[in-house]
Parts: sequence; C-alpha cells; structure tokens
Amino acid sequence: MNRKIAVTDIGSNTVKMRVYECDEKKKKIRPVRIEVRHCRLISHIKGGIMTNEGVDVLAGTLTEFKEISLAEECVSFSAFATASLRRAANASEVISETEKRTGEKIELISGDDEAYLSFIGATYGKKLPGEGVVFDMGGGSTEVIFYRGEEIINKTSLPFGSLSLLNDYLADNVFSPEGKTSLEKYVEKTYLSSAITGSSRTACLVGGTSLAIRKLLTTLPKPPADKDKARPEDLKTLGDIISKGGAEVEKMLETTVSERRDTVVSGLYAYIKLLELVRAEEVRFSKTGIREGYAIKRILEW
Repeated sequence: MNRKIAVTDIGSNTVKMRVYECDEKKKKIRPVRIEVRHCRLISHIKGGIMTNEGVDVLAGTLTEFKEISLAEECVSFSAFATASLRRAANASEVISETEKRTGEKIELISGDDEAYLSFIGATYGKKLPGEGVVFDMGGGSTEVIFYRGEEIINKTSLPFGSLSLLNDYLADNVFSPEGKTSLEKYVEKTYLSSAITGSSRTACLVGGTSLAIRKLLTTLPKPPADKDKARPEDLKTLGDIISKGGAEVEKMLETTVSERRDTVVSGLYAYIKLLELVRAEEVRFSKTGIREGYAIKRILEW
C-alpha cells in the first residue's frame, strides 16, 4: 500500500517541503508536490541569536506547510533544520518555541549527518561514476562528500553557503570585483584548512544553487549539449560574464533565476573555486538531495 509523507527542509535561504508518495514494499519514493518559501532565515540571526521575527517567519511557514500536508492526506509530517539553526546560539529555544506553536517536532541535524543524507539523496535512483565528489551547497553550509561506489570515503561540512557568502562579501554590490576576490580566497582557505582531502574527475552538484546555475548555463553562447552535465570551464565562462555586471547581466539573472538572482552569483563563484580545488573535469547536476535522503532514511526505519 502506498502512502504520502511530507518532508520539510529548514535551510538558511529557503524552507522547502516535498510531498512524496511512498512504495513501502519496494522502498521507493516519488515526489508529487513541492513548496518553496524564500525565508532567508540566516538574515534573522543577529549577533549569533535568531530574532523573534525569524521565529515568526519559521513558525508561520511550518504552519502553512502542515496545512498543505493535511490537505494532501499525508500520514506524517517531518521537519529538519541544517545550518539555518546550527548557526544560532539560541537554537534550542527557537526549536522549542516553534514546536510549541506548530505542534510538530523539528530535528536539528549535524553537519556530518547532513553530508550523509545529501549523499543518499544525490545518488538515489541514478548511477554516478564509480568514484567522485558530491557538493551540496545550501544557504549557510556546503557539504563535501568523496565516495567510491556506494561507500563514502571522506565527508565534511564547510561553514559557508550561497547566502552567507553573499552577506559577507557581496551584500553591497553583487558584482564587486573586490568582493569576488575576497570570497574566492575565503572559500579556498576554508576548504584547505578543513579535514577533507581528495581530488576527483567527476563532481556532482546538489541543491537549489546548483540548479539555478544549471539554468543559467543555458544562456551561454555555447551552452552544454547535455543540460545535466557541464565542464568546469562552462561555469568559469558563466562566472566571467556575470562578474562584468551591467543591465544585460541583471536582466538575465532576473529573467532566468529571479528568486536566486543574487545568491546564485556568490554560489557560482564558490563552486568554481571548489571545482578547481578538487581538479574536477566534469560536472553533473542532481535534482535530488538531502530531502530525498531524509525521506529514504525514514522509509528504511519504518
């Protein structure tokens, strides 16, 4: 018997809910609905503390999603938070108050668990090359997972994402050359000082930022022949075009990725640097990620 479940990912930039139809016997899931709200919760963290306004936004969004899940006749509603709340010193208070208002539990997952779930989701239903690296960039953190076959070789969570990088380096001017240079240096320094090591010919990008980049690549004079694959050089070309700024670039961003027109720039610059650091030769884009990983984990626990 199939049944529906709702999974909500509370991210630093967006809060997303997917409703899945689950085949319990075959342990398979199929998305039937997705809801996205660009809450930018990380912007509500001041001095390491999430503000009351941030709690209001989060509780209101979860209440709305819960109502949608009931209308969809879901048998369960699950919510988990990543760097959006890991960054907040008052995370436990935020979760407690939000749970009180919504009547639903929130699981705060660690960076290590986030990387693990991202890998499960990124590899679900598809065959990746025998070995490679998965990057899952959110608004406030980036998970890096080196794998071989179905085994994770090394993984870590880096303390930056597209929204935090935007706020820290490009907030005043998203096309700032100085901001771009500082951002790239920070990404490189943070990656090299982390516990993660390795290189890989193939890199799989996961998350909303990567899918926005995927859309923007179609605007290149010579776009990749396969929309789900690209070369690092393609991303560099796109980065060079965007970094020049101007009315045409702003129009392209607004027309193609309006909701992410600024965070996609910081995310693109970070990805270009990360691909360079792992010496990638091929880029693949995954439409599945941590929410699928979380849903699969729940199914396997039934």
